[in-house]
Amino acid sequence: MNWDAFSAVGEWVGVIAVVVTLFYLARQIHQHNIHNDLVIQETILDGFNAANTLLASDGHLAALFIRGLHTPDNLNDKEAAQFQWVFRLYVNVYLKIYRLKQKRAISEQDWLSHAATGGALFSSPGGQLWIMSNADPANADFYDSIRKMAPLDHTIIEALSLGRAESWE
Repeated sequence: MNWDAFSAVGEWVGVIAVVVTLFYLARQIHQHNIHNDLVIQETILDGFNAANTLLASDGHLAALFIRGLHTPDNLNDKEAAQFQWVFRLYVNVYLKIYRLKQKRAISEQDWLSHAATGGALFSSPGGQLWIMSNADPANADFYDSIRKMAPLDHTIIEALSLGRAESWE
């Protein structure tokens, strides 16, 4: 074999090595993206779980939250303060989801799924009062976006109160 033949074989081996490396890199990037998607979903669920665990572990607080959603004007000062802080837990989770959507870290379908429930919470009487009292103007885009997602009926809010909103008062 002459040097030209060795050179040609070497070039082909180099091309094959580059192609194999590119496929390997593409697979690693794909696996990394899947991992990141799972981590994002887990952090979203962790936020909801923290708020839901708080409510599930205290029946009085859960009833207060439902009352705060439906009839915030009937809460005394202490209850209104508790409602404000619990509602803020949900605001923070939904704001996080919204920011992830803006960065295209979650799909539009995931956003729509979460935003429908969030829209119902935010369009409830207590949610609207919370926004008027506490909303940061820097996040106006978030509040507008999530309120637009509210269902026309209040089936989600009714489901949260097990269809017995009047019995929570």
